[in-house]
Amino acid sequence: MRRLNRRRPRGKRLRFKSKYRLAREMLEELRPFLPEGYA
Repeated sequence: MRRLNRRRPRGKRLRFKSKYRLAREMLEELRPFLPEGYA
């Protein structure tokens, strides 16, 4: 994470998120595309 942020300006830096949080957000974004009753 630090290596990624080094090249970014202050306002664009990435906030650290756990893998759990990242996975949950990805699933939330995919939910509309999943078949009915899947999620």
